[in-house]
Amino acid sequence: MVEMTLFALLGGFLLALNRILISRLGMSIGAFRSSWWNHVVGFVLLVPIVLLVLAPRTTALSDAPWWAYMGGAIGALFVALSSIVIPRIGATTALALMITGQMTISTLIDFRLGKIDSPEIALLGLALIIAGAFIPKARRVIQEDTR
Repeated sequence: MVEMTLFALLGGFLLALNRILISRLGMSIGAFRSSWWNHVVGFVLLVPIVLLVLAPRTTALSDAPWWAYMGGAIGALFVALSSIVIPRIGATTALALMITGQMTISTLIDFRLGKIDSPEIALLGLALIIAGAFIPKARRVIQEDTR
């Protein structure tokens, strides 16, 4: 459990760093081009890993339903949207809103799949995440009103 927690935290750190770097690239070459480069570089780095390490254990492509492959298209759109949003509203606000979106859809999916034992607690947690996403904006509004 501790190992998976650390992996999840590392994933979060890497996601934030990736979003910031790709959004900076997007400022120079455009959001969709930066998304393209994000995926090209990722592909080039993953091909040797898949071929050398994972290939012996890989199952046939047809084992997954067709709609499971939409994750790639959604990921590319996510990268492009990040490249548009982060330079305009800042990394903290953008990532807080992205996490809010992720938690909202994850909660809905988990609820639909029966993975949530206490819907009330899940909704409370989601409400706190949503409120937390808007704290940076609320702070700016309050500071502007007191000037």
